[in-house]
Amino acid sequence: MNNATSDLTLFVYGTLKKGFPAHESFFGEDDEIEEAVVRGELFDLPAGYPALAVPQKDILAVGTANLPADTERRRGESPARRTPPAPEETVHGEIVRFGDSGRTLPMLDVFEGFDPGGESLYRRVLIAAWTASGETLSVWAYAMGSPPGKRLPDGKWPPSENQSP
Repeated sequence: MNNATSDLTLFVYGTLKKGFPAHESFFGEDDEIEEAVVRGELFDLPAGYPALAVPQKDILAVGTANLPADTERRRGESPARRTPPAPEETVHGEIVRFGDSGRTLPMLDVFEGFDPGGESLYRRVLIAAWTASGETLSVWAYAMGSPPGKRLPDGKWPPSENQSP
């Protein structure tokens, strides 16, 4: 992946993943995608989409309405000393690197119900991610404090039929 061409790095774990309809609404063919994991728990919400819960100690920053500052904040955070998650605390998804965060990120914030100045369904948080190629990086992700759904023990969405509550 080439960081030089990307303004923003986002971890997606549900309807924004490649192959799902929401992905095509926000990302293009030039955007870079790589499989990755983060530390947390994944929940299948009654509304039919997932929510990520992240330990408070793992949140490096919370998103703001100042998008240029958020982009720089991600570049300035070094998660290199973070240890990868244990299997039972691993959430699987994709890292999407894309340009034009000034246009796309506000639309993603609306889609995810994130209002930096008000009440929000999700928060945009900066967390560590581990890519399939072995990189550790800081990424933005949309997380929920206490998701009201069924925990997915394998950390993957959509849920497989063999996952138990």
